[in-house]
Amino acid sequence: MITILPGRFPAWFTWCSSSHPSFLSHWSLSFWISSSVWPLLSSWSLCRSRVPMSVCVRVCSCVSVSLRVIPCLLLTATAHAATFTAGYAERDITPQAPMPMWGYGARHALLAQSAADPLTARVIVLEAGGIKLAIAGLDLGRAPTFRSLDRIKSLIQEKAGVAHLMICGSHTHHGPVVELLDEPGLGQGTFDAAVKYVTQLEDAIAAAIIEAADKAVPAKLGWGAAEVTLNRNRQKKDEPKPRDPELAVLRFDTLDGQPIVLLVNFAAHPILQDIRDLRWTCEWPGYMIKAINEQLGAPCVFVQGAAGDMSPNPAGERTIQAFGAEVAAEAVKIARQITPQAPAQPGLQVVEDTFDFKTRLDLQNSLIRATFKQMFFPEILAMLQEIPGDTIHPRLITVVLNGQLALVGGSGEFFSAHARRLKAESPAERTLFFGYCNGHQMYFPTREAIDQGGYGTEPSVSWVEPGAGEYMIDTALNHLRALHAAS
Repeated sequence: MITILPGRFPAWFTWCSSSHPSFLSHWSLSFWISSSVWPLLSSWSLCRSRVPMSVCVRVCSCVSVSLRVIPCLLLTATAHAATFTAGYAERDITPQAPMPMWGYGARHALLAQSAADPLTARVIVLEAGGIKLAIAGLDLGRAPTFRSLDRIKSLIQEKAGVAHLMICGSHTHHGPVVELLDEPGLGQGTFDAAVKYVTQLEDAIAAAIIEAADKAVPAKLGWGAAEVTLNRNRQKKDEPKPRDPELAVLRFDTLDGQPIVLLVNFAAHPILQDIRDLRWTCEWPGYMIKAINEQLGAPCVFVQGAAGDMSPNPAGERTIQAFGAEVAAEAVKIARQITPQAPAQPGLQVVEDTFDFKTRLDLQNSLIRATFKQMFFPEILAMLQEIPGDTIHPRLITVVLNGQLALVGGSGEFFSAHARRLKAESPAERTLFFGYCNGHQMYFPTREAIDQGGYGTEPSVSWVEPGAGEYMIDTALNHLRALHAAS
């Protein structure tokens, strides 16, 4: 039996050592916990007013410490990470049958009939010290539902050992709905093709992740960023209008300098294609990826930023092809200036949170539901299955890669001021924010934006209570500071 930091941990603290009980006798474990884990735990006081959930800290992939904290967390850290690897794969996720389109309520249940462009799921799998993270960029309006994410995670954990996901939609407004269910009134019998597509999507994403994990090789990593004028604030009425001008690029190369994949992160709504065009399209992010591939000979994953109040701001033509090429030109400049390095101390640290927030509308009210049926179409109420009662459960994932790069993902449309504050206050060398990540709980405006009003701030499209976005960013910053202090 080991006593660790008596008086500092509550009575419900327990050791879980079912896999390697003999390891508990090693004195260095208690030292690691006292010197590294407790600073992390003690910094979570900010998060103690929401939802209880378990935390698991894995040390050397052998021993875990389980405890109950508030809110929902899962932390994975590596004490002895020897290698850093990266792999890439993709899958076609273009629907093969007519089904409703996601993005514009005015289209109601009009069906897409064909594809202007293929839709693709692009995946990077990273591994450090036996811990694997999958980052997926999808040509979809949103990330898959919680139900889909849980099934994908089950598949990839079993077949590829991938424990953590950042699955992000590009936010194209010309992709398929992904919320419908095989239940009466929620898709069954009316939109069976769309219901079937959900399973096909899950299988395709899982297959891409499994392949990317299998293809992963020892890798070097570098990053760069530039401030550009390619987006604008579409919500705020007076000056100055907040904007996140950062275009960031991550570059993954093999140890001998061959490209594995690039990741591009930028915030701008993909809304350039005509709403009347009832065809699937990858929108400007897909054309950006195509241009980067042609110029650099490397695959690319796009991850949308905090684009809740960000629209494209083209210097040239307002077409998806022209604007995609504009963003690509800037991204290529950045990528060519990056010199990737093999990390000196590879490691992955991950914290996952699920929150409880009150809804601004009574989404169970029959009149409100009838209004949503009129605004969109009746079966779209399937998306409310994730919102029992008056409580909404957005998700947050906070990642520190190799002790230097921070990636934070939130499950909705965050306003740009949230990302700017995160980047300004983060202790990491570089911090990126991924929007539309691991679910979709609509808009997360700032309190200031709500006070001013405008699209994206109204309860009809911003369902979480005011201050929810600030609280989630505070939580991510708290984790990042704690992880930085413990490293």
